[in-house]
Amino acid sequence: HGPFAGVPPSNGRSSGTLGLSPVLMQIETVTKLEAAERQLTSATKLYFNDSDAIAIHTLVAASYNIIRDISKHRNASPTMIKDFFVDSYSGPKKNKIGSWINSFENFFKHADHDPDGTIKLNTEITELLLIDAWAQYEKLLGELPIEGKAFRVWTGTPKPDTASDICTLIKSMKKMDKQKFFSLFLEWYDIYIQETERKPSSA
Repeated sequence: HGPFAGVPPSNGRSSGTLGLSPVLMQIETVTKLEAAERQLTSATKLYFNDSDAIAIHTLVAASYNIIRDISKHRNASPTMIKDFFVDSYSGPKKNKIGSWINSFENFFKHADHDPDGTIKLNTEITELLLIDAWAQYEKLLGELPIEGKAFRVWTGTPKPDTASDICTLIKSMKKMDKQKFFSLFLEWYDIYIQETERKPSSA
């Protein structure tokens, strides 16, 4: 039964559809925003671990475009880079800038027109898209997962009303390398949540 009925299993063993292992055969239903969050979360973890720049950019761009499309459908404020920034130009220059921003994600996805092509990836645009994607995600959802919080702290500045001891802590943490900062932030945030849950709620 099904679209793969009659396809023989690999290695002559009957282990399911197309002979795939049970892990590969898991079926999962996700929403667009869930997919975008998981792509952003994975990209952020890769970012803090200085992992492959192409993988990071591909994940960031995919999630960015989902979030951007949903923002349009919900009449939310536009994204900063692909909307406000690009729209600040007009005519041929606007098209050129928009094409340049999209050129990296398109290059990493397709090879139909340029199978022997090359490209120089500027990772600054990756980081800017990641900043914008998390900011837009927070506009839609009203909150960020812990990875998004960590990235915002790493790339942003504390709010004016932030306590001085917290500002000092953040400033000290940001002197670390990215991987150590991320690890410490996750540890610190976990302790913070545990302490918050222990405090009795006011009547």
